[in-house]
Amino acid sequence: HFQWYLKNRRPFVGIKVATSLNGIIAKTGDSRNWITGERARSYGHWLRLHYDSILIGANTLIQDNPSLNIRYLKDKRTPLRIVLDPNAKALLSRPIDLNNLIKIEPQKTIWCMYNHAWNNVPKHTRYKLESYGVQKLHLYKKSKSDVIEQILEHLGSIGCVSMLVEGGGFTWRKFLDAQKVNKVHLFQSPQIFGGNDNIHWTDKLEKHKFKLKNIELSKLGEDLLIEGSL
Repeated sequence: HFQWYLKNRRPFVGIKVATSLNGIIAKTGDSRNWITGERARSYGHWLRLHYDSILIGANTLIQDNPSLNIRYLKDKRTPLRIVLDPNAKALLSRPIDLNNLIKIEPQKTIWCMYNHAWNNVPKHTRYKLESYGVQKLHLYKKSKSDVIEQILEHLGSIGCVSMLVEGGGFTWRKFLDAQKVNKVHLFQSPQIFGGNDNIHWTDKLEKHKFKLKNIELSKLGEDLLIEGSL
């Protein structure tokens, strides 16, 4: 991670994905159901130790309301948390006080929004967010990859060496399409999901082909962990 950062002045980017055997991450409106087993989930949580920051998209925050800390350590460590919420959808989804990110070291949270979206947020909500010390990153958009580049550029400027993208599907695809992923951590369950309301983690992926290199396989309970560079 550090060698990459020294050369590029951008954080090394990993993505952490958990899917069924046929690539399903959730059913529509039901993303909170666990796909992988306890051992795989524990390893995924432990993986946060190896990254300086964690990024999630708006839908993940709305549906899961995660804390994104490292709870299994005696001396708890809270990584930098980044919320990719361009249109402030997640910010307006619940009262500020009810976000678990706010309850644990809120000053270690960066909320990324378009300028026009921030200007449309009610004043009392903006004041509340600022009073907690939450950092803001105002985004602009010229092309689809600009938002990702802005976030990486900002993190690089503040010395953030690495970032783990934890979801969801829209956010993984955005980073893949922008070709900004260095490493993939893919947790695969032996389950196969049927039905028409499933969400596949590569739905609407624009690039036609990606190939992992330096692949490592690990067995975690009934689940398989596939890791490789991209």
